[in-house]
Amino acid sequence: MKKQIIEIVTEDEFDVLESISLIHYSREKPLIIRLTDDDGSNIYIRYEFIHIPDLKGGHIELSNYNNDTLKILIKFNDSLVNFGYKAPIKIGSFRNRKLLINFRVSINAIDDSPVIINTCYLGEEVEK
Repeated sequence: MKKQIIEIVTEDEFDVLESISLIHYSREKPLIIRLTDDDGSNIYIRYEFIHIPDLKGGHIELSNYNNDTLKILIKFNDSLVNFGYKAPIKIGSFRNRKLLINFRVSINAIDDSPVIINTCYLGEEVEK
């Protein structure tokens, strides 16, 4: 088990639950992040990538992949593209609090691996 060295106490009105950054090895396969709640239920965040050479800029689509999975579809072209949102978006509840995420995805050219930064936040308490 890894020992946590840095703890982010607060970020605006949210508490940071977890923040990860990684280089995803394959754009052909989705990246799936799993959050397991105290009751054993799971919430998944699924990143998918589609290369479209003649696309102007890039495009993000958010949708429900299934009942417990948020799908983030990234469409990109042949140049450097950086995706993300300015503010966290609510995706559900976790540990009896609102669960929000924010992310950045950078892709540099068609043969590059995506760099993904994903941060999960906890907001105010909610009733189950």
